Amino acid sequence: MNAFSFVSKSLLVLFVLIASLSSCKKSEKDPEPEPEPQPVTDLATKVVGKYVFKKIVVNSKLEYTAEEAGMQGSITLTQEATSKVSMAIKIQHTDDNSDFLNQVVDNLAVTEGSAGGYVLSANGNQLATTAGKTLTLVVTDAEGNRYVLTNTK
Repeated sequence: MNAFSFVSKSLLVLFVLIASLSSCKKSEKDPEPEPEPQPVTDLATKVVGKYVFKKIVVNSKLEYTAEEAGMQGSITLTQEATSKVSMAIKIQHTDDNSDFLNQVVDNLAVTEGSAGGYVLSANGNQLATTAGKTLTLVVTDAEGNRYVLTNTK
């Protein structure tokens, strides 16, 4: 066997080997899918905002619109943490601008309610609920009168 024939056969085998190795490159892994967006667990962001006073019910018997009661105002919820809000209440009599209720309550816990809304509570006591764009606040005065104030965003 002559040297030229041996070298040419060796080169041919080498080219075939190189061609087969380069054509069998490692397949790329499929790209990882985008992670599913996580549901919002920040309950405070779901309730924050300004709610305008619309209606008052006194002792579960007398119901008045804000205009009929001669009052106006709002309740503003501001986020303090992922499940904590501050509630600023400012309800006034329209005839003399005197305060019916003017108070700030900090560190209210926001939890999911049983009817799909949210509950605002302080020290385990429920103060208000939200459902959609409505916030309902229940307060009792020193004489034991119970007021249910309905407010909307």
